[in-house]
Amino acid sequence: MAGIVRLAVAGAVAFVLVKSCAGRPAGEAERAAAPPLAPAAMARAVLSQAEVAGGFTPAEDREVFAGLEPPDAQCARLLRLADLREGGLRGGHGAREAHAAFYRQSPPASLAEHVFRLPPGRASRFVAKARAAMAGCPGIPNGGRVLERSRLERPPGARDAVGAAFGDGKGGTALSVVFVRSRNDLLILAASGAGTAGAPMERLAAGAVGKLEAFQLDRARKAVKAAP
Repeated sequence: MAGIVRLAVAGAVAFVLVKSCAGRPAGEAERAAAPPLAPAAMARAVLSQAEVAGGFTPAEDREVFAGLEPPDAQCARLLRLADLREGGLRGGHGAREAHAAFYRQSPPASLAEHVFRLPPGRASRFVAKARAAMAGCPGIPNGGRVLERSRLERPPGARDAVGAAFGDGKGGTALSVVFVRSRNDLLILAASGAGTAGAPMERLAAGAVGKLEAFQLDRARKAVKAAP
């Protein structure tokens, strides 16, 4: 994951499509063989309270950036994408979701993780939209100041990902967003509050991606073993 901090968190989902394993490296071939997941199983792909740590406790799923509407169109779009207020991921259209939300009372901070299993190509298009909006948003105004954008390192193992933090440079108010495509799954991580930018957010993103990929691989291995 301060005046714009009192927000909340969201969650994560994982799914893998059935494909041929021929000619693929070990691990990747197994992930490719995994069948679609049932919604109840997807919860195991998201970060737990123990994995988030840092004084966060579970919270209701909410929009992390609710009420924050930057005057810049691209900045506003970026926050809407992170909060799922834009992009059409909810409401059917072949998307399935799991999520987790956490809140810290002092200093106030919110964290949200969502993972969606989407039809082929859709996760890539969503990340591309987020990348374009992020490129057009160098800073977000906040109370007469500007929260300037800084780059977040790509989570290990993530080939298609983009992330940024917007902060005051003093370790105070910060907004952070990370978008990752892992196969046909889309992972979105959003945070607001002091201490949720930079290295803390990079660690959370790395943990979220690692857990999603491990979950995909576990499901794929079980599918391979169950195959006749």
